[in-house]
Amino acid sequence: MASFTLAATSADDVGGIICSFDSRWQNAIHDGRIKAIFRKKRLAKTPPQWLYVYVGSPVSSITARVPIESVEVMALQDALEIAEEGDISPEELSKYAGAATELFVFKVGAVQVAKVPLGSDKLRADYRFFPSPNFIRLSESGAKTIDRLAKFKKKE
Repeated sequence: MASFTLAATSADDVGGIICSFDSRWQNAIHDGRIKAIFRKKRLAKTPPQWLYVYVGSPVSSITARVPIESVEVMALQDALEIAEEGDISPEELSKYAGAATELFVFKVGAVQVAKVPLGSDKLRADYRFFPSPNFIRLSESGAKTIDRLAKFKKKE
């Protein structure tokens, strides 16, 4: 069993977040078409600098990261007006939102694709990683570990 976890254990030790995406979003993310990421669940604290992309089955890997440029809580109607920034139709975004009247919107910068995608089997065995449908707060050391293993270029 792993003795080290990637997850943050306190709100003050957050080096990034991992967000899960359906595999159909992989190309849009990797091609840089995603400039806004919509979530129903909000972060409790100030967001970190980086959002790591976990792509679900059949990929089941951390495949990229994007810098978080800004975050805001947006009324659903306002979020629908910028849906194209997330490469999603207003209709699909409305369906995702369900009964929610507001969404948490991450505006993100240029994508960095992992040179070595990190598969969930290794992450689970070595670091007790289990993907979340929302997001996972990474510790500073967890983010550094992912950066090293995925061979992301150095943070600036």
